[in-house]
Order: sequence, then structure tokens, then C-alpha cells
Amino acid sequence: MSDFDPFRFIRSISALAHVLLMALIPVGAILTAQSSLETILLGTNRAIGDASGSKAYRAGVGVVLVTSLLTVWTTVVRDDGNGIGFFMVIMASLVGGFAAWFRPDGLARTMLGVAIMQATVGALIATAPVTANTPGGPFRALSICGVFALLWLLSAAFFRAAARASAFDVGVVS
Repeated sequence: MSDFDPFRFIRSISALAHVLLMALIPVGAILTAQSSLETILLGTNRAIGDASGSKAYRAGVGVVLVTSLLTVWTTVVRDDGNGIGFFMVIMASLVGGFAAWFRPDGLARTMLGVAIMQATVGALIATAPVTANTPGGPFRALSICGVFALLWLLSAAFFRAAARASAFDVGVVS
């Protein structure tokens, strides 16, 4: 007899679908907002600027996608009850992106704030009594959140580079 459990298999497929869905929300929102704002508000490609087509902007979006995917995946895999903090970090990136109209300079500031939020979540989890009772718990929490904070900072650097390139192209920076 095999040890195949169809219900366990279905649960794992469902968990994978949730991971992919939660990771794609920020990128889908960026792409949707970009095209609809350009068309509806201005009728041109100037709502976000020419930076949205740059390699740095696309790399920033890619890092946001990878970071969101990894955050959701690690939250589902760990299942330690701290998931809401990590999902709030992803939602903050989405809300910040909308507030910045998905312009690269605003996204750079948003991702900086999200990195600070990620580090704060890590500090809160590391100092929680439940984590303190787990062997190696505080170190693991701080290291995981530190890696994610670095990824958010990497995306901020890409968006900042896209903003500087866009400002240089229009002649704002001399």
C-alpha cells in the first residue's frame, strides 16, 4: 500500500495557490494601476513617467514580487501564528504603492518604510515571550526578518535609481 493521502495533497496544492495569489497581489496592483492611471487620468504614458519602462524600475518590481512570494511562502511553511504581521508588511507595500501612484520616487520611499516595518515586526516577534521560550527563536526571527528587510531595501534602491534616471532624462537633475 502506498502512503499517498489525497486530502493532504489537495491541502498542499491549496496552500501553494494561496502563496502565489498573495505574492502576486502587489505586482498585479502595480501593473493595473499603472495602465489604468495612464489611460484614464492623462491619456498618455506620463502618469508614472518614463521610468516605469526602465530596467531599474522593472528590477524593483521583480524584487518586490520575489520578496512578497518568499514572505508568504515562509509564513505558510512556518505556520507559527505570526503570519498577520508579515501579511501587513505586504499590504503596506501595496497601500504605499497606491499612495505614491506607483511612481519610482514614491515607491523608493515606500519600500524604505516597508523595510523599517519589516525590521520592527522582526523585533516584536523576537521579543515575544513565546519566541523567547523557543530554542534559537529570537535569532531565527531576527535573521529571517533581516533578510526580508534587506530585500525591501534592495527594491528601494532600484526604484531610487529609476527615479534618478527619470529625473535626469527630464532635466531636473543637473
